[in-house]
Amino acid sequence: MHKGFLVWVIMIIVIAILGYLITGYNFILHQLPASTTISPITTTVTSTVSTTTVIYSASCNNFSILSAMFNKTYTGTCTWGGGALGVWLANGNSSYTNFTIIGANNVTYLNQSVNYGCIALFSNFSMPAQTYRITMHRSFAGGSCNNGYSIINLNTTLVPPKNAVYKNIYNGKFSSGTYIGWNLTGKGFGNKPINASYADTHNCTAGGQWAGYNGTYFASTYNCGSSNAAGNLTSSPFYASEHFIDFQTISPENNLIYVEILENGIPRIIAHYNTFNESAFGANGSYTFRNVTIPIGTLIGKNLTLRVVADTSTSGEFVAVGNFRLSGLPLQSNGVAANISILN
Repeated sequence: MHKGFLVWVIMIIVIAILGYLITGYNFILHQLPASTTISPITTTVTSTVSTTTVIYSASCNNFSILSAMFNKTYTGTCTWGGGALGVWLANGNSSYTNFTIIGANNVTYLNQSVNYGCIALFSNFSMPAQTYRITMHRSFAGGSCNNGYSIINLNTTLVPPKNAVYKNIYNGKFSSGTYIGWNLTGKGFGNKPINASYADTHNCTAGGQWAGYNGTYFASTYNCGSSNAAGNLTSSPFYASEHFIDFQTISPENNLIYVEILENGIPRIIAHYNTFNESAFGANGSYTFRNVTIPIGTLIGKNLTLRVVADTSTSGEFVAVGNFRLSGLPLQSNGVAANISILN
């Protein structure tokens, strides 16, 4: 009797405790706000989906977009009062980077995919006064430049920065009327290119008017009536994306007058020309610019420089050059090449 009563008491106590716990738990749940959630622990995962970041700027002068992130798109807006702007681009270590510049007038002024690596001046051009939308999209890894970023920069500084590499031969026609982007040594080429029209009327050329030049300015070691002098003229670095360099020249056949292509300062190709070749051009053909070509197919994908060498001040031994450009096709007059040497 005593044991049964004790068991009965214990059962009542257990039931009472369970009822209290259940009631209390339901009470706690009902007291929690309906919006309360339990936050899980999260980890950061790199997404392969391209995202867009918008950047605003007051002026297109010194406007920049820079990204070290792969597969990301940036869009910025800037305003410009009109005039010349330089557009500096770099691909960095991504496989390619796409750039667009679109005006408020819906005209696309630049739409270019860059895959040649380090920083370069893509273009400088006159942009009318308006607001511009600049977009830069960076792809995944695979670029050739060690710089871990892509960049687009707009500014009015058209002087090339140190170590800039261009997608073409910068200022190859000397159309600015200056040697901007070229390095001069010696006095031979003067302090600026010669205006072709001015030269014809001010005794700036030897033997009368020089014909056949497809441009306004050219470089020459014959300087407006004075005796010619020695000097060198070296381009800014450029990326060899084509198999040929086409340009125009007037040049005698002379071992001290030539054009060379350099890689890391080392001559790789040396070319001599002879526009004074009477058998090809006649006795009166000495003062006409001839189209010439340097084949650079062995240097495709390299960063190169071009140097015009005139190491003589002998009377009548001068050179004139201009209209340098990369080309997919050779453009050379018959009988003008004296010797082209491809070095190791």
